[in-house]
Amino acid sequence: MPNLYLDLYGTYTDKKKVLADFPVELHHRIIVYPPLSGQEIANGLSKAKVFFFPSQYEGFGFAPVEAMACSCAAVITRTGFAVELCDKQEALLCDFEDIYAMEQAILYLLQDSNMCLRIAQGGWERVRALSWEVNTKKLADIYTKWLTDYHHPQPS
Repeated sequence: MPNLYLDLYGTYTDKKKVLADFPVELHHRIIVYPPLSGQEIANGLSKAKVFFFPSQYEGFGFAPVEAMACSCAAVITRTGFAVELCDKQEALLCDFEDIYAMEQAILYLLQDSNMCLRIAQGGWERVRALSWEVNTKKLADIYTKWLTDYHHPQPS
């Protein structure tokens, strides 16, 4: 696929060190970004077709959520937030060491625009309710209920 580019966000290391891990003939197709603002990352993600995140450990998984919110079709490993996703509906999920499956998932999305769009839409629908406003309200409601229950216990 001659017109593909790999955008690398959040490497926080020297570009030459990052590129050293890739074949020299691909260096012109790999863009290693310096630290960017959230808006700059969102702008880049909104132009991408596929978001690839082969993480071994991810507490919650902000990066995949942000990519899915920008309508990227995600190929990710089963860790953090991704554990709760529906495979082949909200993302394509891969096992940690299954490099072949990761490669095939990315190629599948790049070659099948309908599937790519379906996964992107499913992911976007899954994460659109994950806003700070919605979730802080849910948390506040939980705390309020706990306080009410504490001050007015129900008889056993």
